[in-house]
Amino acid sequence: MYQTRSRDGTRLALHRLRGHGDRALLIVHATGFTSKTYLEMVSSLSLPPDLQVIGLDLRAHGSSGLPASEELEWEYFGDDVLSAIGTLADLGITTSFAFGHSCGAAALLIAGTSTQPFVKSCYLFEPIVSPPEALQPPNTPNPLSLGAARRRRSFPSVASAIAHYSGRPPLSHFDAACLADYVSSAFHDDDNGITLNCPREIESAIYANGAAHHTYEKLASWPYRATIAYGSQTEVFDADHFRRIAAQLPHGHLEVVTDLGHFAPMNDPRTMAQHLSNWIASSP
Repeated sequence: MYQTRSRDGTRLALHRLRGHGDRALLIVHATGFTSKTYLEMVSSLSLPPDLQVIGLDLRAHGSSGLPASEELEWEYFGDDVLSAIGTLADLGITTSFAFGHSCGAAALLIAGTSTQPFVKSCYLFEPIVSPPEALQPPNTPNPLSLGAARRRRSFPSVASAIAHYSGRPPLSHFDAACLADYVSSAFHDDDNGITLNCPREIESAIYANGAAHHTYEKLASWPYRATIAYGSQTEVFDADHFRRIAAQLPHGHLEVVTDLGHFAPMNDPRTMAQHLSNWIASSP
């Protein structure tokens, strides 16, 4: 594991998920999850020998630290991505590709609006980016933020957490290995058994700020290649939303993942790995 600091001093963790080489595919996870939740997808990828896979745990998630400030605007996730890319560059590793899911996909889009060195090509699965007419003020409660505020903090054991989530959607629909990887990387041991690394108050605040960032308005000048992908059974936005995002990007491409929804990387990691493998193989 590598460690770095985001611009505001928040400690960030980077995990080598697979392989070695002087180029990297960076994985950026969805809200409430961790980069290791995608291990099953990563293990099924077809990769060139010089490409390794690095997972970034965003602030307050996985092995990363809690935010150094109380600000939870999504622009800070963009800073986290840029810090990760800079740290890898210092280690002699070029970040050639990036995969982002949900909040992680938005974090990549936010990072790409900076003038700092970025990634030549991104695969963005259902990025949370709101058009101007759907923007909301910061800290606006919504069903996701209210639900996160009620999340159970602790379990007696890893096995009890897995049993609990196995009966509660959307995690009940996860591939069994993905669910196990999530629990093993999203909790820490303490006197209560295991407790979430991402406090529910922070996860709730993240969701409450999801429609407050102005990234959509900057997409027309986004200079990098990006595949905007969505599941044909998505539960988050309709297909037109993702078509609009892809159309805004000068070098955007739209891809549909059939028969899957917002949690496709966890529901069917091997199908998602095939999509990513094809994308990497076809990238210049």
